[in-house]
Amino acid sequence: MAHRRLGATGSALAMICRLVVRRDRRFQLNRELVRHFVIGRSARAIPPRFVEALVAVEDRRFYAHSGVDPIAIMRAAYAIVVRGRREGGSTVEQQLVRAITGDRSPSVRRKMREIALAEELRWHHAKDDLARAYLHVAYYGAGMNGFTDACRYLAIDARRATDRDAARVVARLRYPEPSRSDDRIRFLIARREHYVLAHLARGRCHANATDLSPLGVPSS
Repeated sequence: MAHRRLGATGSALAMICRLVVRRDRRFQLNRELVRHFVIGRSARAIPPRFVEALVAVEDRRFYAHSGVDPIAIMRAAYAIVVRGRREGGSTVEQQLVRAITGDRSPSVRRKMREIALAEELRWHHAKDDLARAYLHVAYYGAGMNGFTDACRYLAIDARRATDRDAARVVARLRYPEPSRSDDRIRFLIARREHYVLAHLARGRCHANATDLSPLGVPSS
């Protein structure tokens, strides 16, 4: 029930944004880019472990929302207004839209275009395919334009990757690899890697607990 309410609220927000920007020339151009975006074999080949790590730290309600997460948006707005600091409120779909279009202008209208397009992506593609697509095209830092470059740079064989490998890749979405040696960024990357690993473990513990009956016997 909560998942349905979250999805319905997100869809209503996306519909409002779509009505506002539907005649916007930039929106039309971005929509064409998104509609013609093809999730290739290289994206489909990204192992589930990387998707799990991405969702664990970048979009925890990924499977519950419709491409837009109203809770995350309200949390980000509260952080700006009350605490005076920026906090991410974008879903994986929204981040994918930015990666596809390159549209990062700091305007309300750009955000409305992004929200509308994020939900449209969800209409046409499965959730895991969208997560893989984002991992495939995301920027991970100097010399790492996309998942393939990131794995090559970090000497990771995606087919045999461990949780640690997945954490190393996903951590660089928040803190991209610097082009020059920077001890502060290295520290932040290492801390983020531990954060990803901790949330992976926490998510699995929660999933295992959910699968057990009150008597501790796996549910049928």
